[in-house]
Amino acid sequence: MVTPGKRVALRALEPEDADVVYTWFQEDYFRDMFGYRYPVGRGGWRDWIDRHGKPSYHDATFMLYSTEDGAALGLGALRNPGSEDRSAEVSLALGDISNRGLGLGREAALLMAEFGFHVMGLRRIYAWVLAQNLPAAAACQAAGAVQEGIARKARLINGTPADAVLYGVLAEEFAERMRVLHRQSDTSQV
Repeated sequence: MVTPGKRVALRALEPEDADVVYTWFQEDYFRDMFGYRYPVGRGGWRDWIDRHGKPSYHDATFMLYSTEDGAALGLGALRNPGSEDRSAEVSLALGDISNRGLGLGREAALLMAEFGFHVMGLRRIYAWVLAQNLPAAAACQAAGAVQEGIARKARLINGTPADAVLYGVLAEEFAERMRVLHRQSDTSQV
């Protein structure tokens, strides 16, 4: 498993997470970031957790939680990994608005990439990010991802076309990014 970060860690989904996930998806912004257009009740989220809470190479879905108090912070997933290509799409979002803008998403992105590269053996991780979602773009860049392209007007958000930006990071780029971060950490502690 991946070593927890300073403030964020990954864990398996639990049945009791259904209520908090249901609450998060009541917020338009959170729902839009995941691309959910239709309402899902608590029972639907219990079913979703039952499907995604089982360990699987093809569906690595996690609850992001606080290392300080164990509180649920958000969701993360490495989706559709191709066993031949060893490439997967990452998605993550912080649920409670009060946890956004604190750098938790960046830490979660590093943990998700570490899991993908070191545990799953991926060679590439990518993310589609709405162009206006600057915090998600920053989280991708924190993990060493680079912008690979733009899908113009690819998504409709409340009836308004929005561009989707493709970010990607290769295993060797992530390894170099982690070396840089460790050197910076070592230097700041001197």
